[in-house]
Amino acid sequence: MDEEKCQKDVQTIKYWIEKIGREFGALERYFRPERKANALPIPPPKSNLRLYCLRVSNEIVILGNGGVKSSKLVQNSPDALPLFELMNLVAFILKMKNENDQISFQGKEIQSDLSFYTNQ
Repeated sequence: MDEEKCQKDVQTIKYWIEKIGREFGALERYFRPERKANALPIPPPKSNLRLYCLRVSNEIVILGNGGVKSSKLVQNSPDALPLFELMNLVAFILKMKNENDQISFQGKEIQSDLSFYTNQ
């Protein structure tokens, strides 16, 4: 991916994060499911950059990391796959903590010890 295209895609992602954060809220329709996590879809023109995140509520989004999705399937994208897997692991852990009353989400706040360990 050339650097100029990458910079434009980063600026587009930044623009949408700011719009969601300041104007729209983290409504479900602005996020694409990615197993247990989410991705921030970038409107046309299509981007090969992906930003993985976890939409918790209309007020809370946990941003993960992103990378270049070089294939139609994330499983065939060496840059994006580890980031995709990590965000899905974080989503799984937070869901388990929530189900076990070890975490709570109140408005724009997450109340819990958010530390955990992974093998990645």
